[in-house]
Amino acid sequence: MTTLFEQGWLYASSGGWLVGLLAYIVKSSIVLLAALLVQPLLRTRPPALRHLVMRSAFLGVLALTLLWPILPSWQVNCLGFLTSGWNATIGVLQPQVVSPLDSTVAATGTPWPVWILMVWLAGCLLVGSRYLLGLFSACKLARTGLQVDDEDILLSTDRIANHLGVRRHVRILISERLSVPIVFGMFRATILLPADVSEWTRERRDLVLRHELAHVKRRDNLWIHLAGLISIFHWFNPLVWAAKGTMVAESEYACDDSVLEVGVSSSDYAQHLLDCAREVRRLDRSVQAGVALAYNTQLEGRIMSILANRKRATLTTFRLTATVTVVMLAFALPLVGLSWQAQAEETPAPKTPAPSEEAEALPGPDDFVVVDSFPEMTYQESPVYLEKAKKAGIQGKVWVKALVDKKGVVRDMQLAKTSGHKILDESALKAGWKNKFKPAIADGKPVAVWVTYAVDFALEDKKDSGQ
Repeated sequence: MTTLFEQGWLYASSGGWLVGLLAYIVKSSIVLLAALLVQPLLRTRPPALRHLVMRSAFLGVLALTLLWPILPSWQVNCLGFLTSGWNATIGVLQPQVVSPLDSTVAATGTPWPVWILMVWLAGCLLVGSRYLLGLFSACKLARTGLQVDDEDILLSTDRIANHLGVRRHVRILISERLSVPIVFGMFRATILLPADVSEWTRERRDLVLRHELAHVKRRDNLWIHLAGLISIFHWFNPLVWAAKGTMVAESEYACDDSVLEVGVSSSDYAQHLLDCAREVRRLDRSVQAGVALAYNTQLEGRIMSILANRKRATLTTFRLTATVTVVMLAFALPLVGLSWQAQAEETPAPKTPAPSEEAEALPGPDDFVVVDSFPEMTYQESPVYLEKAKKAGIQGKVWVKALVDKKGVVRDMQLAKTSGHKILDESALKAGWKNKFKPAIADGKPVAVWVTYAVDFALEDKKDSGQ
């Protein structure tokens, strides 16, 4: 019986997972690209609306992620551009055939789909570690932060929170490790203020609190974490990072509007941001898990947005939010069941089959065939282990590569890897023509496919061949 590791190796080396993953990546990219293309069309609209579009796109990607494993994915029958030069081999588990894991490794080395899987997983591990490090740093700041006991700051926080309609409890902490305010926490909102907050003017402090509480009201941290989780698995996709950056920027613009709508001068607020930017030191890793007041990379765009003469809207109505979300999901969900068929299937078969049609339909040794189940050996002919070879101490393992047709009959035979002894190689190949298989199945129908298996000639086994 195969072990779980062997089954996983066979699945990874077969390349079938790569087809589904590529389909999922393309579908997710379509959703994010559509949202990014809409952004210029909404240039004159409030940032809150543009942010709503981006977060709905990430919600659509989340839906694709959750539904991709359980709903139909693309059907691919020919991927010549992916499989050129690569031969997918399998091991056949029978009494005289060794482990499929050994068969695959010995016959072809590590298949390139396995290398792709390892690179992808390594990237996920790297980006995921960075994300978790940010969460850990934020939690550490929260544990080491000092609770604000300034009555004036607490009263201002309650007053602004009531004005914005914030119903959640918000912790206000002070940390000496920060030079700019940040807000983080998906479920327990926390605002971290720099240690010099006591030296600020009342006006500057209220501007900062209103901006950060606007993030709390809009639950921007929740969407940042969602985008962060998606970017772990899509770390190689520039569209994900562009969409995440756009969403974060738009959330900042929307919170700036929240400050300006109470009558604060645009020029004064822009000057305030410049002052904050001058005071920014190296941002703590916890900023990755939250939203900081002043990112230098966003400063120019924010100042232009602040000084622009346009209508300010900080929040979207429930009806607008529901409409945009439904539209985005209605666009994303049909992509889950989108099928892709090779052009060869679209060409109708000739009415009068040519005599050589069956031979032409057989795959070549380097062709890749997607199957639901691999061939199973139902009968194995025992190779002749010549007595003179035994007396000479000749032993070894022969790797045989056989083409099994739709009827389970061996149609072609090759030597995948020599044992180093011609007499053993010829014996294994000669016996292989008499082996019988249960054919491979694809889409409910038998298909022809190449299979690689091993025959071990061992002196300690008195039979002709053995394990």
